[in-house]
Amino acid sequence: MGYALAGQLIWGVQPLFWPLLAGLGTASAIAQRIVWSALAALAIVAARPLARGEFGGLLRRPRDLASLALTGVLLATSWAVYVYAVISERVVEASLALLIAPLAGALLGVTVLRERLRAAQWCACGIAAVALGVLVAGYGRVPWAAFAIAGTVSAYGLLRKRRPLPAAAGTAVELTAVLPVGLAVACWTAAAGQSSAYTPALLLLLPAAGLITAIPSALRSAALSRLPLSLFGLLMYVNPALQFAIGVGVRHEPMNTASWTGFALVWTALAVFAADAVAARRPAAAATAAGPAPEPEPDPEPEPSRRLFHRGRVRFR
Repeated sequence: MGYALAGQLIWGVQPLFWPLLAGLGTASAIAQRIVWSALAALAIVAARPLARGEFGGLLRRPRDLASLALTGVLLATSWAVYVYAVISERVVEASLALLIAPLAGALLGVTVLRERLRAAQWCACGIAAVALGVLVAGYGRVPWAAFAIAGTVSAYGLLRKRRPLPAAAGTAVELTAVLPVGLAVACWTAAAGQSSAYTPALLLLLPAAGLITAIPSALRSAALSRLPLSLFGLLMYVNPALQFAIGVGVRHEPMNTASWTGFALVWTALAVFAADAVAARRPAAAATAAGPAPEPEPDPEPEPSRRLFHRGRVRFR
């Protein structure tokens, strides 16, 4: 559980980091995240022989390359919108995206993968829909950043689920595909007169832009192999809860009555969704722990009959 909690805490405090790069401009900060995250992902692959082999295998398969290039674009888009939201003082809206992403993913599973939702899951989605209506009314505008982040994250999860590929090597290929774009934007913004913003202190922060992305991703992978999925899913809500607290308590972003009501409804929807997931997992976990039912032992073969002759009659014993 420590791996999962540490990863969620690192994700959760990111609204405190990205404003430190605000002096570069939003486009340059986004480009730096893409570049340094790609370098960190490649370093992780280079340090693992198995991942190196998987990385080379993916590069030799055109269909996998095309799929990972698309998911790389989705991943970079979600990062771009998130960094923009944080730097432009929309941390609360970014936390909303992380809250509605699981519900959006469930709806994608129904519409695209033909999955079936249980009654409690439909109830959670209905509560979330009401919550979004209340939030739109409270904001006075459509929270497009939240919808954009949740939409790209959900689409990314859908594509990776439909085409399962090695985690570390797949992420490295994804980020390598968008690395040229990140480098081009970084060079363009530097040539446009922003090179003076790269102070020595800021240059020391740039590698951290990749580390705070790569480290929690690695921790998440480690936690997934050790924790029950239901517990891991519940721990994932530490991230948006912490970001919401930073947005309201540290960044002092405004919250009116409608906003508080909308967020309360979103958390209610997630509570219903999580409780249903835990309840649905318990029978399966119990069956797995019990192991397969023992096969019935075959009936013992009957003792061969022995005929005894007694007074002219045949008897069997």
